[in-house]
Amino acid sequence: MGAARSRLTSVPAGRVFGVAGGTALATLSQVVLLSTVARQSSDSVWSALAIGQSIGQVAGIACAFGWNLSGPTRWAGSRPEARASLYVDSLVNRVLVTVVVLPISVAIGVIIEIPGNIAILGVLKVVLPTEEAAILKLQVNFAGAIEFDKKRLFFFAALFDSRVLFLTIEGEMGLLVAWGDDANFVVSVGGFHPRFVPPPLPFPSPVRIAVSLINTSVARVRVEGYFAVTSNTVQFGSRSEMFFGFDAINISGHLAWDVLFQFSPFYFIATISASFSLNVFGAGLFSVRIQGSLEGPAPWRAAGTGSITILFWDVSADFDVTWGESRNTELPPINPILILMPPLNNK
Repeated sequence: MGAARSRLTSVPAGRVFGVAGGTALATLSQVVLLSTVARQSSDSVWSALAIGQSIGQVAGIACAFGWNLSGPTRWAGSRPEARASLYVDSLVNRVLVTVVVLPISVAIGVIIEIPGNIAILGVLKVVLPTEEAAILKLQVNFAGAIEFDKKRLFFFAALFDSRVLFLTIEGEMGLLVAWGDDANFVVSVGGFHPRFVPPPLPFPSPVRIAVSLINTSVARVRVEGYFAVTSNTVQFGSRSEMFFGFDAINISGHLAWDVLFQFSPFYFIATISASFSLNVFGAGLFSVRIQGSLEGPAPWRAAGTGSITILFWDVSADFDVTWGESRNTELPPINPILILMPPLNNK
């Protein structure tokens, strides 16, 4: 106990007041600065500053790696000759956490629009474990906004120059939440079903999420897909394409499927298609193509077509069958208050 007391009392008073004063000054500057900006600016500016400050504080806590909590205690309890090594080790650990665990760089811009709308623009970059030996590299451009005058919120993001190992990744996603008289909900990762007509969106229709498994001059294999949910539908699908060969002789093919469920009136459609072809000097030597669909349930309908081509000969077959009766599949309107009131009354 006496040794610990001697170490504590040997700390210069100027150092103690310097650390305490620096902390107090940093806290006071935030209070004064934010209060001044809030008086001179609009509520949207204040919201943007609060968001930016929160993001910065969270990032600072993560990068500090707990040193602000355990560092002073470990420093005070260590021998003077070991303190330099302790600080260097902690610095290395914090740098590694910043470089490896957290995104390498996050650039966020907050744009305040009149009257009171908030927009966020930025670039997110994640590289693991290092730039020189990256196993994962994700780069995303994103933009979003809360437009109070139009009663809607939206967000849009696009991947660029991204990969996992040697597999390149690309694609886009979008989110729309609208309230008021023109209420709507749309979230799309990679686009929509080919037969679906989306509502007017404040961003472009997202392109497919795609992964290039092989991408060379003589071999290409690419897989793309999408998933979307709207206020009245669920939809998803994928497409795989392959190419092997040269300009003089090559084989190519694809396999694709798409599914769309509509809630009211209830309806669904599922389609599938596939193809395979052998080309020699730009001419089709042999090819097979099939396409089919199933939709319903009021009524049910199955349709499809298939063909085989050998040089100049072509054989094809089609079918289109409908069965069942037409009926109203529209769901009755539901008042959510009537559903929520009984559980609330039981509490």
